[in-house]
Amino acid sequence: IWRYPQLSELYKDETEEVNIFEAEEPKNKKLEYFVFKEERIITNEVAKMYYHIIEKLFSENPELFLTTELKEKLPLTSDKSKVRHAYKISDSYFIESNLDSNGKFRRIKQTLNAFGYEEELTLKYQ
Repeated sequence: IWRYPQLSELYKDETEEVNIFEAEEPKNKKLEYFVFKEERIITNEVAKMYYHIIEKLFSENPELFLTTELKEKLPLTSDKSKVRHAYKISDSYFIESNLDSNGKFRRIKQTLNAFGYEEELTLKYQ
């Protein structure tokens, strides 16, 4: 009487690798891995992704962090007492790490935009 529905149409694999700008917010989700600049990192924590990306980009171009709005948005400081919970990203600079996963996601996106790396980060949820 009617056509049998295609299950693949009804149940899409929600664990596909997606660009961070197209990904759902990470609240109540765990990562399986992320791929940044063709390097695949296996971790289930958004925090580890956040630290990895910020450290890599800071070592690549610290001046961009120091002379743009990123300095205020992260916030970036050389005095770790100026942030609630400091995370060391270089020998002399720290960022705030007392953020929820959504906050870390927003800061990653802002940093990628500043570097023009919007297509360089994909992730996969479990």
